[in-house]
Amino acid sequence: MRDFSRIIAPLAVVCLASCAALLFPHLEVKSVSVTDGFIPADTLSEIRIVFSAEVDPNSLSKALGVTENGTARPGTLGVRGSCAQWTPLSPFAPRKEYRLTITTDAEDHRGNSLSQEFTHRWTTRPECDPPRIIAISPAGNSELTTPWQAITIDFSEPVDEASFVRAFSLDPTADFLCLFSPDFTQVRVIPQSVPKTGHRVTVKISADLEDLAGNPLRESFVSTFLNGIDRDPPRFTLDTDKDSSPVCLLPSTPNRGIPRNCVLRWQFDEPVAVDSLAGFLSISPPVSLKTVPDRQTGASAVLQLTLTWGETYILTVKPGIVDLSGNQTKVPSEWILVCDREDERPPEVVQAFLELADFPVPQLVSISPATNFDTILFPAAHYPAGSPVSAALFFVVRISPDASGISPISAMRAVRIQPANDCAVVDIRRMDTGDLSEPLFAELGTVIAGAPGQGRLVGIRVQLEITNHDAFGMITWTIAASLCDDLGNTLQKPWEAI
Repeated sequence: MRDFSRIIAPLAVVCLASCAALLFPHLEVKSVSVTDGFIPADTLSEIRIVFSAEVDPNSLSKALGVTENGTARPGTLGVRGSCAQWTPLSPFAPRKEYRLTITTDAEDHRGNSLSQEFTHRWTTRPECDPPRIIAISPAGNSELTTPWQAITIDFSEPVDEASFVRAFSLDPTADFLCLFSPDFTQVRVIPQSVPKTGHRVTVKISADLEDLAGNPLRESFVSTFLNGIDRDPPRFTLDTDKDSSPVCLLPSTPNRGIPRNCVLRWQFDEPVAVDSLAGFLSISPPVSLKTVPDRQTGASAVLQLTLTWGETYILTVKPGIVDLSGNQTKVPSEWILVCDREDERPPEVVQAFLELADFPVPQLVSISPATNFDTILFPAAHYPAGSPVSAALFFVVRISPDASGISPISAMRAVRIQPANDCAVVDIRRMDTGDLSEPLFAELGTVIAGAPGQGRLVGIRVQLEITNHDAFGMITWTIAASLCDDLGNTLQKPWEAI
């Protein structure tokens, strides 16, 4: 009896499992209307699927998906009993790869699901073999003795012209023309300009290249060759920015309008030994000159110069700059730089006048570094000792025509008057700036006629109170270099008269 029970128990388990499979079978896909392999796109409008049992529409809408070249395609799903129909929102396209997927989320009306994910593939490509590049001329790693005139590429089958234009590239970059054979199995790439010799040319064709069936190149194709022998020395240009636009500078000719903080781009027509470029430069008169080479391209450098307004400089490029083929520049070249941008013109004190007293006719005495240590007498009749007397001090300043005037704040900070030996006390009571045509400067009359030059003349009027101590001594009249116009241009150096 004991031995019989040991046999009955396993048999009962097997019977229960077999009955469950018979009573609750898994959902199955019986057929799909689309066959494997190639199907013309214009013959296909929908996909019909037959299941082994009545299928639940909600679960099937979540489980079913169609992709075109790996991208999901939208569509509508209809279900009736055990049959389903999926229709794309837009027609099936030629030269594409399609895949139908139904996951195990699909269930019948009793809740039985697919035992495993179902996948079905088809294509609208007439053939699926990718194109191949079977020959290229010049050959890879070849060394030409003369510059290349054309690149010829042969394909294993006809290719799509537009895809070739997208896929093809040259390094160094160049404009080119593509000429295809009548059957599109060969293309000639012809440069639009004469290629520079001595360079290695890299030809690249990416996987964007397709045959007429839409099959892409299996992987990118790369080939290189040496383009002739370079016997030409490197050539270069210098350019800078004027009014936000690049301007090429001319050698041996005055180049005007160069800014004080000057940035020059030194551009070569081929890579050179950029780290040695600084040794080939000199500038007169000497100024700060920094050379920043472009090591990425090896064909340019940036020159940073700090110049003085109104000065003319000669930048000399010495011979001997060498390219990667060993060719050297043979002759020196000079570039004349004139730092005279009008919007950077620094203010310049051109004249100063002291009104000795408020006479019926103003008596103006010129003050300038040229009159240093001249004697100015304060007449006792008008400057009694110990009594403060009002007088005006005028400065005539030349500024940029682009400036509106002198900054009043900078004038207040820059003007200083320092008597020595207790000869007098000079106090500043008021200060005004403005155009010389204003009534404030009417006393100047025609005395400023002797101040020719470019730019625009403006004035600073300083109202003084002078107390005469009836003693000899020096008075120093100073304008600090901080005096500036409304553009921010300052004096190049302090102005001082004694």
